[in-house]
Amino acid sequence: MRRIWKQVATVAGLCLVLLPRPALSADDACAADKAKFCANLTKPLTVGKCLKEHEAQLSDACKTKVANAMAQAEMRKACKADVKKFCEGVKPGEGRIAACLKQHEGKLSAGCDAARAANRHAGG
Repeated sequence: MRRIWKQVATVAGLCLVLLPRPALSADDACAADKAKFCANLTKPLTVGKCLKEHEAQLSDACKTKVANAMAQAEMRKACKADVKKFCEGVKPGEGRIAACLKQHEGKLSAGCDAARAANRHAGG
């Protein structure tokens, strides 16, 4: 049995080396920049900080992605109380929280409104 597993592991290893790797995901506009500037980092918060530190050197697509992520983070922070007040029972994901906030537009705090406007402007 060990011999079989050893052979399976060997074949799997060869497949990883010999088969073509998929192209970088279109979803990750920062893949090349991460590899170039932040290759030795693994924690998302550390990688995000690294990308922010190299912002001037990033590709345009990655700059846009970083700006969108920052605007979304600011919006989450600014709208935290509004989400708790108006959307407490709403399951996060797939834009449900954003839709809930939109339903309560006239009642949101000024900070949340401003952050939502900035997020829309950033493209998020």
